[in-house]
Amino acid sequence: MATTIKEAYEKYLWVGIVVVAIAVLVLIYFLANSLVESSKAKGQLSVNLEDNSIKSNDTTNLLVTARNTGKTPLEGEFTVSADDSEAVIVTYEETDLLKFRLLEDESITRNIDIQGFSKAIRTDYKIDVQIKGTNESIIDTKTVILTVKKPN
Repeated sequence: MATTIKEAYEKYLWVGIVVVAIAVLVLIYFLANSLVESSKAKGQLSVNLEDNSIKSNDTTNLLVTARNTGKTPLEGEFTVSADDSEAVIVTYEETDLLKFRLLEDESITRNIDIQGFSKAIRTDYKIDVQIKGTNESIIDTKTVILTVKKPN
C-alpha cells in the first residue's frame, strides 16, 4: 500500500503542477490583454451641420467635436471628405488646428466651412468626418447628409 500512495503522489503532483502552470499562463494572458486595451487611445466624435439644407453656392458650418474617452492622451486629427469633392468644398483656414492632443475627458470643437453646388433641383451629398490617430488608425467616424438645392 505504501508503494501505491507514493505512486499516486508522484502522478498527481505532476498533474497539479501542470494545472497550476496553465492557470498562471491564462492569468498572465488576461492581464496582458487588459493592459493593452487600457493603453489604447479612445475617443468619441460628434458632428453637426448648422444647416442640413442650403441653396447652391451657399455655405454652412460643420461643427466637429472630439472627446477623449480613454485613460491615455488622445493624439488625433479631424478629416472631412465628401462623396463629390467638386460639388462640396470643405474649407478650414488653419489646417494645423485640425490636429489635437487631448488628455482624459477633454474635448475640442472646430468649425469647418462647407460650400455646396448643384445644378439639379435637389442633390444630397454624404460628408464623412473621422478622427484619425497618429498611426492613421480611425478612432471614430460619423456621417452627415447635406442637401443642396438649385436656386429659384
